[in-house]
Amino acid sequence: MLPITFHHVHTPGRLIEDRNEFRHYHSLEWKHHFDSNFISFKQMPTTDYFQKIESRLRDFHRARGQNHLKFHFPPNTELPQALNQYLHSSLYDVSVMELYAIQPAEFPRQALPEGCSIQRVDVESLPAFLAMQLEQDLPFGEAYAAQKQQMLEQQFYDASFIQLIAYYHGRPAGFVELIASGHAVEMDNLFVHDDLQRKGIGHALQQFTMNLFPDKAVFLVADQEDTPRDMYRKQNYERLGFQYTAIFQ
Repeated sequence: MLPITFHHVHTPGRLIEDRNEFRHYHSLEWKHHFDSNFISFKQMPTTDYFQKIESRLRDFHRARGQNHLKFHFPPNTELPQALNQYLHSSLYDVSVMELYAIQPAEFPRQALPEGCSIQRVDVESLPAFLAMQLEQDLPFGEAYAAQKQQMLEQQFYDASFIQLIAYYHGRPAGFVELIASGHAVEMDNLFVHDDLQRKGIGHALQQFTMNLFPDKAVFLVADQEDTPRDMYRKQNYERLGFQYTAIFQ
């Protein structure tokens, strides 16, 4: 497997500043989308330096009608205690994201669950796909959810993005988004309705992905606190690293 790092994770935002200490990504078109607008530190900042960059990003975002702040910290590096305490006391949502990858041949195959079908999103299934996405995104705010809908519709017509939808006995049950590039495919935003989990639907979405790209490594990023990370380990994914992120809304 060729090296895959957090740098390979798709970022919709444009790199507008690249310094020795950090990279700044921004998209005015998708200004409410957290993953399009953030600062990624190349070196772990001191608390004082973080506060300086935090103030800088806050002013930058406010001038453009953006209310959130998001920061990525250097991969495979623990947060210093003082910085961690500052983030929590400042009401940031601090997460540990884990990077996983697999060669499709290593993914355990199983029969498609009875009543389950997987297909690429087409014009007919696009409304159902968008409706499930909207349900998932609304907890992050109406502005974020509305802008995400526009982004997904745009990606529907972009050949580098593939959107898959799962049905269970005719009901829209889940989805996943795929981003193909070079030697690898990123599997993003794997979702199955809560009341339809543990029926093999998530496995079926992944298996469909492996069959689509048998010669490319497949990778994903999972929150360390989420249950699916245990599923990925059981499915032979290799954990390649971790990264702290912090979001203020």
